[in-house]
Amino acid sequence: MSRDRIYVFQNAWCWACEFSLATHSKFGKYQEVVLGFGWNDREVSEMVCSLLEENSLELFCETNQ
Repeated sequence: MSRDRIYVFQNAWCWACEFSLATHSKFGKYQEVVLGFGWNDREVSEMVCSLLEENSLELFCETNQ
């Protein structure tokens, strides 16, 4: 189970290896983010919070999809 990338939604995130369209489709659009190895849940949560604060409009803009 590789944890080198995540999917970021507008209000959530999950490890790519745990992603399921049936489970996560309720969160809407997402962006894949390649992290590399060595991140833990807390570190990713902090990073995603900062990412969304600074880039939410660009990440989920209709023209990016």
